[in-house]
Amino acid sequence: MSRYTTILLAIPLVLLASGCGSPESKARSACLDLIGDIDLDFSGDTLVDVSVIRPVAKERKDRFLGKPENRDRVICRGALHAGDYTQTPWVDWANYWGAADASSKANSLFLSGVGVNGALIDLEYERMELIRFNLFDNYTWESYINGSGGTEGAAMKVWPEMRLPDDHPSYAAV
Repeated sequence: MSRYTTILLAIPLVLLASGCGSPESKARSACLDLIGDIDLDFSGDTLVDVSVIRPVAKERKDRFLGKPENRDRVICRGALHAGDYTQTPWVDWANYWGAADASSKANSLFLSGVGVNGALIDLEYERMELIRFNLFDNYTWESYINGSGGTEGAAMKVWPEMRLPDDHPSYAAV
């Protein structure tokens, strides 16, 4: 399916989900631009071109810092309000539709959903890469530096320091 067909299919959905004259029109436009960048392939096992999905960083210097690299993605998730803060040192997800208090909800359920889901995606990237590069825990640094049982610390998959002891009251629940 071509990019133009994808856009033509998405336009009615986006317009139905939010009013044409609403203040969220810039966000809808940015969302449509993002949809236009996705190539759908109905011939293989994958429906969406996964090249548009950000890979988890392999090196610390490439890790996600809470700033999506595509300004349209930020505007789609939080309109111009979120786009205004892309140059600040703070994470962007707190400015997305529906990710703060009740006043952050968009008039459109679609855009509020995009904002909340975008915030969750950003948080998940941060979580995965903090774990991958051991940037969150004071108890595992020694294992990360020295390794364990002949395995380098960065390659370790099991961290005993992060497991609940067998006698912990919540052990069965985990």
